[in-house]
Order: sequence, then structure tokens, then C-alpha cells
Amino acid sequence: MLLGCIAIACIILSILQYFWTGELTRAQPAFMRAQLNGRLGSFAQAFNLEVRDNCRALTPDADEIARLGVLDASRQRYLLWNANHDKTIFTHVGVAVPQQRMVQLYLYDTQGVLRPANWPPNWESMRVNMEGRFHGNPMAPSVPPDSTIVEFPVFSGPPVQGKPRIEIAWFLDEFNQDYLRTTLIPYMASEYLSYSKGQPFDLMVSWANSSDKIFYSSHTQHTSQWSNADASIGVFPLNIDIDQSHSHHRNRNEYRMIAAMHYHAGSLETAVRRAQILNLTVSFMLVILIGGTAWLLVRHAWRVQHLSEMQFQFVAGVSHDLRTPLTAVRGAAFNMSEGLVSDPSAIRQYARLILRNAEELGAMIDNVLVFSSSQQNRLQLCFQSCKVDELLRRAIDALSVEIQQTGCVLDLEIPPGPVEIQCDPVAIELVLRNLLGNALHHAAEGKWIGVRIVQEESCISIAITDRGRGLSEEEQKKIFDPFFRGEKALYQKKSGVGLGLSLARNTVELHGGSISVANAPGDQGLQFMVRIPVIQEKA
Repeated sequence: MLLGCIAIACIILSILQYFWTGELTRAQPAFMRAQLNGRLGSFAQAFNLEVRDNCRALTPDADEIARLGVLDASRQRYLLWNANHDKTIFTHVGVAVPQQRMVQLYLYDTQGVLRPANWPPNWESMRVNMEGRFHGNPMAPSVPPDSTIVEFPVFSGPPVQGKPRIEIAWFLDEFNQDYLRTTLIPYMASEYLSYSKGQPFDLMVSWANSSDKIFYSSHTQHTSQWSNADASIGVFPLNIDIDQSHSHHRNRNEYRMIAAMHYHAGSLETAVRRAQILNLTVSFMLVILIGGTAWLLVRHAWRVQHLSEMQFQFVAGVSHDLRTPLTAVRGAAFNMSEGLVSDPSAIRQYARLILRNAEELGAMIDNVLVFSSSQQNRLQLCFQSCKVDELLRRAIDALSVEIQQTGCVLDLEIPPGPVEIQCDPVAIELVLRNLLGNALHHAAEGKWIGVRIVQEESCISIAITDRGRGLSEEEQKKIFDPFFRGEKALYQKKSGVGLGLSLARNTVELHGGSISVANAPGDQGLQFMVRIPVIQEKA
């Protein structure tokens, strides 16, 4: 009953766990996506501010330009910046100044000196646009969208309403793309995305105008596009305002790059489903473990209770069975010691009574000791060659008094030739005595016991049959259990504690044999069949 309740409780908990986990799973993707967007927003803000702050440190303000001029103001800013920053962050740092209707480029060399330089090939379009804007021609933005070049123009004067401002110089900074890939982006990812190799997602940065062109990926085999990612945001603004600290709020189209996060599982929903399956599997395993543990505890408690009942029955049975022969011995001894019996024939009768009850007491004690040794695996057997018919006759002689008292007839069928087995003679004799004694207790109605020995090819069979009332199938299943006594024995208050047949089975199995019980043919009594291997003759 208790095990059934535990099983039902485990099933209910499993079902509830499944539905609760399902409810959480439906809300989990939105929650995880919000988390990813928040972390990715912090990453983008930090990245953009790092870009802006480096450009701001290199760009002089209007007062510095008015006081020192474009080139000297740039030199002063560069010296201050160079003393506190890593120069490898930029590939080129310079100034473009119109001279003789052309735009001359000045770049800082490795020694930090500003020198005239030729325009790099990828800057050629900027040169053309700058010259056009210098001459008052409206031109499109000069910085290529898939580059890391940042341009800050210098105007001829303050803005005038209704008139376009004329650009008279340009500060140019080109970020080192290798530095961004190997240093800045990984650092920002570890700081704001808590990214590591054990994370279940990839970080990818691609050019905004072409998502197929991946600028950085945390996974070397990553081929996903940012449009299919679980979270994405723009980074590296096209036009950096050095006076604005919240450039990460720009529209996505105003950024050169897109930073995206993508789960290994293929999508955030797939990752959540896999996590749900894993959680459910673990939960079901825990429920099974709890149920199994509860079952084992209940089973152990039942076995302890059963053992306690067996011990109580054993003590009660032994006490009762010892009291009966002891009472007879004490009564006979009292009559003899007090001189109440003087006739020699009566004295002999009392002596036989004392002897018989003493032997019964000895048999009980032997059974208890042998049973205790067998339960603790300390039963020692001494094997030797023995004749089965001799062991049987010794067992019959030991029970001769009881056979005479019950008036039972022994019908023996023994092969003519000697049948030898390798056994412990004392142990096998005790087995035969227990089986014959059991037959005597239950054969009083039939007054007949049959013992048949049959020699087979590899074993000998000993069948002991009585003509009692037999046993039900349920009793036959339990008859070899320790302390078990049938309903008939309990009703008729037969002596015994239910150890004899249990000892018989243990002993026969230790000899490599087997013992079984069944109702005799025609349901006329009970039949025990013992099979023990015979000695194989050497060729």
C-alpha cells in the first residue's frame, strides 16, 4: 500500500514537473533574448566609447586650431595622446590640408613626426571628395562604409544660417583592424558579455553593408549571418561626434559594423528546448531515484519487521518445544528420585522416556546450531564416500521410537547394489532424519511412509512419501523457508520450530544437489524428492 502511494506520488510529481517546465520554457526565450540584448548593448556602448575617446584625444578643438594652427594643434594633441596610449591601435594618424588647390596629406611616422605623405590607395576617394568640398561642391561622405577610417573636418568659421560651412582641413584616424580583432573586441566581449570558450553562444561582428563579410567571429567555422542571430546591435558609428557620449543610440544603418550573438544549438528556441529536455531528464532521474530509495527503505523496513516476527516466533516456538520434553524429563526424574517408581519394568519405561526426550532436545539444539552456522556461512562439511542405504538405515534407527509410537509402516525400495555418494555423512543423515520426522508428524492418518532410492546416470534420487493430507500450493512455496510451519501443524500444536526443512535444503544445495516437494500422486499425501550427485567412476 505504501509503495503504491509512493509510486503514485512520483508519477504526479513527474507530470507536474513536465508542465511547470513547459510553462517556464515558453517564457524563457523572451527572457534570454532580453538578457542577450542588454549584454550586447553594454558591449556596443563600451566599444563605441573606446573608439570615440581615442579619436577625441587626437582631435584638437576650435580654440586650439585658432591659436596654433591645424598642423601645430594636431602635433600637440598627438604628443599628449602618444604618452598614454598604445600606438598600435591606429594604422594611420594624420591631417589633410588644402595647398595650391590640392589637398596635401600629412601622416605621423613611427617616430611620431608629422611628415607629408602620399595618399594610400584606399584613401584616394577621400582625397577627391575633400578637394571637391574645399571648392564648394557638395559631395557624398568620403569615408568608405567598410573601412575603419574616421574623419573630422575643420571649418573656416562659425556656422551662418542659410550658408554652407566650408571645410578647410581634415583630421584622419584609421583604426588598425588586426588590433580590433585580436585585442579590443575580445577584451570587450570578456568584460561585458562574460564570453569564454564554455559559453553556449558565438559572438560575430560583420560589416553592416555586407553581412557576408565577417570582421570577427569567436568561432572559426561560424558562417551565420547577423540577420539570423538571436541578438544584434550596431557598432562603430559612421560619423563619430566627439562631443556626444551616447552614440550607441544611433540607427542601425548609421553603423559600419553589426555585432551579433548566435547560439551553438542553431537558435535560442532550440537551445531552450535542449535545456528543457536535459532538465526533464535529470528531474525524471531524480524522481526515479527518490522512488527507488523509498521502495528500498520500505522493503528494508518490511524485511526488518519480518525478521523481528521470525525471531519472536523462533523464541516462542523454541520455548514451547523445549518446555514439553523438559517437563517430561523432570516428571520422570522426580518420580524416580522420590522412590515413587520401584518396579524394574516401570523404571526402564521412565528411563526410555528420559532418553527419548533428551534425544529430542539434542536434535532441537543441533538444528538451531546448524541453522545459525548456515546463515553465517560457517557451516563446515567433511566430504567422504558414503553408502546411501547405510545413511538411511541410521536415520531410521534414530527415529525408531517415534515410528513405533505412531504405528507407521515403512515401505523401503533400495537398489540391490551399493550406491555411493560424496557427502558429509552427519549432514546427509540429518537431512534424512528431518524429512522422515516431517513425514511421521503428517502421516499419522495414513500410517504409511514410503522411501524409494533410485540410481540415475549422474545422481541418486531419494523420494520420501506419506499418506497425510498434503499441502496447498501456497504452503508448498514456503515450506523450505526458515520458521515456516503449516496450518495443520499450528492447529494440531505439533512440536518444532520450522528449521528442519530449511536446513535440509541448505545442506542438499551445499552438496550440489536439489530438493523439491509436491503432493503425492492422487493428492494422497506429500512427497519430498532429494537429488544428490553420485561418484563418477574413473575410466
